[in-house]
Amino acid sequence: MDTLYHFIFALIGGYVFVKATRYEIKFRVLVLLALISEFPDLSHLAGDLSLLHNIFVFIPLLGIYIHQRRKENTKIYVVILMLMVYGHLLSDMIFGMGIPLFYPLSDKMYLLPQIGLCMYDSTLPKIMYGPDLVECFFTTHGLALALYFGVIGGLSVCLSRR
Repeated sequence: MDTLYHFIFALIGGYVFVKATRYEIKFRVLVLLALISEFPDLSHLAGDLSLLHNIFVFIPLLGIYIHQRRKENTKIYVVILMLMVYGHLLSDMIFGMGIPLFYPLSDKMYLLPQIGLCMYDSTLPKIMYGPDLVECFFTTHGLALALYFGVIGGLSVCLSRR
């Protein structure tokens, strides 16, 4: 997945979250957080995708969140950054060979299955796999977007009730 896609995906997700929760955050802060959310791709420079493309990248972010008791803005920035990194990892699970989600505990690569609900001509919809996915109603890309924005919506509801 290319860097521009990750950046735009993160920026849109962060913007939607901020608007849904009605937090006052400057757009340039969202841009900065979207740029920071690119940090998992630093593992490409080291030649090892496993280093930062796993769920354990959230541990330092959770630590920062927990230890920021008095600074509400910092907590919200960390939540937004975690959403953006989640989107980064999720989008990498759509394309290519997947990501090592539980590295260093496991080297297994996780990829969202390439399936879709497709219809050709006037026939009934059929479940298609892999390269046969053309003109489908429901594909892995839509599923990933639903997962991403579903989490954003759920968090927005939880945090706006506070």
